[in-house]
Amino acid sequence: RCVILKRDSESPVTEGIVKVNLGDTSGGGGRIEHQVAEGDGPVNALDGALRKCLAPDYPQVASLHLSDYRVRVVNPTAESAATVRVVAEFTVKDESGSVVGNFGTVGVNENIVDASWQAITDAITYHLIESGVEQSSSRVTP
Repeated sequence: RCVILKRDSESPVTEGIVKVNLGDTSGGGGRIEHQVAEGDGPVNALDGALRKCLAPDYPQVASLHLSDYRVRVVNPTAESAATVRVVAEFTVKDESGSVVGNFGTVGVNENIVDASWQAITDAITYHLIESGVEQSSSRVTP
């Protein structure tokens, strides 16, 4: 969930609220993490809240950094109801801050926030798999 509050001439305040089930794939239930974060916009706020949810169990997310973010309209004839494609590029840094890798993800939807969410969650999932987190040990369900 994302909330943007804008009053008169004040700068907008954006709050991202994320609730995930950090469950066990064997059906053991797991636990719910529910976090809130403020950001410069909806993508930043939701990313921050998701990272707060995941960081205690997956500290590897701290090494993943968004380096580029682009939005393109797929079907311009639909005007403001057009489908958008979000391309997000990420870098992976080691403890010293040196870049050790990079990759990109894509999200497509009529809703720009949902397309962005797809790209971010795909990136985190990919990064965790590449970091050696066992897929069978747990799962994240937004």
